[in-house]
Amino acid sequence: MQHHFGLRFWFACVMAGVLFWSGQAQAEPDFVRFYERGKLRMRQRLFFDAIKDFNVAIRTEKGSQHFAAHYHLARAYYWLPDIQKAVQMLERAKGLIKNSRQRAALDGLMRKIKDYYGAFKISPEVDPEEVGKLQLQIKPKSPFSNAHKRRYYNLFSKRLKRQGGFALNSKEIFLPKGDYEITIKKNQCLKYGLFEGSKVVTEGTIGDAPMQLSLKEKPSCQCTGGQKLYKEKARLYCACKVGSAWDEKAQICKLVRANNVPWIIGGTVIGLAVAGGVVATVVILATGSNTNPVALVNVSGKPNTPTNTGITETAQK
Repeated sequence: MQHHFGLRFWFACVMAGVLFWSGQAQAEPDFVRFYERGKLRMRQRLFFDAIKDFNVAIRTEKGSQHFAAHYHLARAYYWLPDIQKAVQMLERAKGLIKNSRQRAALDGLMRKIKDYYGAFKISPEVDPEEVGKLQLQIKPKSPFSNAHKRRYYNLFSKRLKRQGGFALNSKEIFLPKGDYEITIKKNQCLKYGLFEGSKVVTEGTIGDAPMQLSLKEKPSCQCTGGQKLYKEKARLYCACKVGSAWDEKAQICKLVRANNVPWIIGGTVIGLAVAGGVVATVVILATGSNTNPVALVNVSGKPNTPTNTGITETAQK
């Protein structure tokens, strides 16, 4: 009885060992396959496909500690180009360096990045949750002659638009070196501003040293063209005052008047608001209300109105 029990125990141990080592053997080819295919796709200049392969490789047990896999992934991001992710991957690779040859390879790629790219950093002095995504507009003052810098800036701009703004996480943001216009879009600029010390910043230079900016609860823009500043709960916005409307062409508020023949739809009187001979908007004259017909149109052309006044979509000339 004891003899049979001993045999069964020995057999179970052997099978457990076989299963363990077979699992290891199956995991290992995954790393080799994706790592080698990633290098092949780098030679073919298929950088997007190489990024997918290297990302799979570094998620394996061996790949998570493999310097070359992380380094080549950083190279693939550089040539895509996605400098933000290339730098992030080099930071991870730095902790996996085991010899001077690896250090030299990493330093060489970092120097190549720093030849063309710099960084800026925004430190919030306000509650990031209250701000939400920062609506930042970053435009180079002159076009990029370097194709690599031009491709990265285009990718950066598309990603910024897709993400709906910057997350205020105090991380460095990489851009091609050069001079930029840096502004906060309306309506956020009516409440917040970018500062360098006590000075409001609307432009800056991305160079060798990171540009350090702070976000403060101080306005960096104002209402233009005769618009007035309005507040709705915590939201600030610009709109033309009562009795006037925004003329998109002239970029100013103009007095409005209703045409002589009002339309009556469902018991509601409707007229055309005219600013300087141009149809500015269709105005619903709220019958039974003690409010005069008004047209409040903000900078974007979207109406902002009191709750007791109705305004439909902006009409064209």
